[in-house]
Amino acid sequence: MSHNATHERLLMGEGYTEGDVALYLGKGGGRKVLYGKAIDDRKEGEEVPLNGIGGAEFSPSGAGAIVLCAVFEDCYGLGFVRFSKPGSMLPVTVKGMVHEGSGEMGGIERLARDRYLVQYNIDGCSWA
Repeated sequence: MSHNATHERLLMGEGYTEGDVALYLGKGGGRKVLYGKAIDDRKEGEEVPLNGIGGAEFSPSGAGAIVLCAVFEDCYGLGFVRFSKPGSMLPVTVKGMVHEGSGEMGGIERLARDRYLVQYNIDGCSWA
């Protein structure tokens, strides 16, 4: 999904079924779960809430991840996971949208410092 500026840390997703994703922080050959539940940690027949994680980028501070997900909205939105608080996600508000209509958020990409490109598909048209 993403790496930090020095390529020492990675954000990785592991999908199991549609909308069922575990988000990991990788460092030094190891990894820890940031959000979701790893398949190896599940009991037989356990139902895990779907999160729809579809992308993640490091925050400007490097202390967390900005995540494209369906945790707060069915049509996708952004959440923030602090590396110091795995399993907890806060909603992120996008300000200044100019599109109207119905659709969904489709991607996030870090451009530089604290600038991100957020992509939408609204009524069949792409917006960024």
